[in-house]
Amino acid sequence: MMREQLKQALEILKRAEQNPEDRELFRTAVAQTLAVGVVTTTEAARGMHIPRPTLERWSSGASAPHHFFRLSVLRWLKEKAEVKLKEPLKKLLATIGRAEQNTRDDRLFEAVSGKALRAEVVTPREFARKYGMPLSTVERWRSGLSVAHVALRPRIYRWLKEKTEATLKQ
Repeated sequence: MMREQLKQALEILKRAEQNPEDRELFRTAVAQTLAVGVVTTTEAARGMHIPRPTLERWSSGASAPHHFFRLSVLRWLKEKAEVKLKEPLKKLLATIGRAEQNTRDDRLFEAVSGKALRAEVVTPREFARKYGMPLSTVERWRSGLSVAHVALRPRIYRWLKEKTEATLKQ
């Protein structure tokens, strides 16, 4: 869910960047970016060297900067959104790397499978189909009630690593 909201905010930012004269689109882009938690109002104001009330007026539509300055605001927000979108995937890759070194660690398997599902790299249904198991098994993995057999883990880690790397490239 969070990943989808970040993607939507990023798409709005890209559209606004292509059309900086559109004041309503600028307002929507700023408001949406703040609403999904890309940055807080305080972080954004500090990062762009503007007063926080000014940023709040932009997000409410009460005012807007000149369209030349809007481009730099939108680019700054877009950069932050892209980092926020990729951050969980990079952490997942690091966790997969640790798990590949120690396939017997059940907690690492729980961390990898949980992070992969939360980051929406794979769905529980994809997991179940890929390894020919019931969906309930994947749900038990997600909830920490069980884990995959040690012999299956290296294949799962390889698959999740490929899926994560492909998602990062998008």
